[in-house]
Amino acid sequence: MKKLLYAIISTFILNACVAPECKNTNPVFERSHPQDKEYKIELARQLKNIDNSQLGYWIRNYEEKNGKEFLYLDIRGGDLCCTMELTIENWKGLENVKRTKGVGYSGAMINDLKFNIIEAVARTEFIYRECKGIMD
Repeated sequence: MKKLLYAIISTFILNACVAPECKNTNPVFERSHPQDKEYKIELARQLKNIDNSQLGYWIRNYEEKNGKEFLYLDIRGGDLCCTMELTIENWKGLENVKRTKGVGYSGAMINDLKFNIIEAVARTEFIYRECKGIMD
């Protein structure tokens, strides 16, 4: 019985969704964190130069800070290998992620993610608009 349980758990872990491995070559992403101003400015600059259809977004984790909710997403494609702090104000299409506060969704891919980039002197922010679903 223990061997069967071990085999089932091992199979589940090996087949779990994860973002493809990549190697970051951007020094800004190496020295700062997704919530840092410098990181967000660089990510916004990079995203403006890449066709969004070339990118994939995988859920890393959920976080709540100061009454705001965020998803941290691994981004892969083009020359990007980084993480985005995505502010979620409208959970349409991600209702189950909100309900579980991200538990069980780490590594899930978000299909056709749409978001706004807000750039101001004091901050740069990525705001979720919509998606077509999650591939678990």
